[in-house]
Amino acid sequence: MDLISLAIPIVIGLSLIAFLWGLTVFILNADNEEKITEGKTFMVWGVIGLFVMVSVWGIINLLTGSFGFDFIFPQLKTS
Repeated sequence: MDLISLAIPIVIGLSLIAFLWGLTVFILNADNEEKITEGKTFMVWGVIGLFVMVSVWGIINLLTGSFGFDFIFPQLKTS
């Protein structure tokens, strides 16, 4: 169970890195159409990955909190 708790933030971080890499490729190669397309592809997949992982994390936290299984996944801290 700790492996899943550790993997979710890592995958979210990797998605963010993919988006930022795509943004960097897009900006630094503004004169190369092929590199612009490559950068856009990285950005799209990074955004999709971020959306999916944050959505899954939120849904799991909602379900585990509703049914009292708080010990499975780390809860988002809301102050």
